This record gives sequence, C-alpha cells and structure tokens, in this order.
Amino acid sequence: MRDFVNAVGGSPYFNINSSYSTNGFNITGGVNNGGETTDAYSRGTRLKDSGVLGVVNDAITSSRLPYNANGVY
Repeated sequence: MRDFVNAVGGSPYFNINSSYSTNGFNITGGVNNGGETTDAYSRGTRLKDSGVLGVVNDAITSSRLPYNANGVY
C-alpha cells in the first residue's frame, strides 16, 4: 500500500480525477502520504465499515495518525 500511495500522485491514471470537481472544490492530481500505522487486530480479523472507522479513529485519537479533514484513511 505504501508504494501505491507514494507512486499514484501525478500518475496519468490518477490525473483523471482532476477533471472532476465537487461543490466548487477542484480535485488535483496530487497525493501526499501523511502517515501510516499498524493495528494488531484490535477490532478482530474481519472488519466491517464500522470496524475500519474504529481503527482509524483510535489511530487519530492516540496521535499515531495525523487528522486531516481532506484526508483519505
């Protein structure tokens, strides 16, 4: 995943996104990896959406990940 995130920004595939906008906000082709963390199955081994949200919230709350309102987690 790390390699994908670090390589996708500015790629021809990802630049397709720059042809879209939402609520007047233009989407760019830029991607920044703001951080990464691991989780030792704190929510089990089969996650539903709520479990993923819990893992991400825990990581942000414990400062293992920075919060970014525009971030994709």
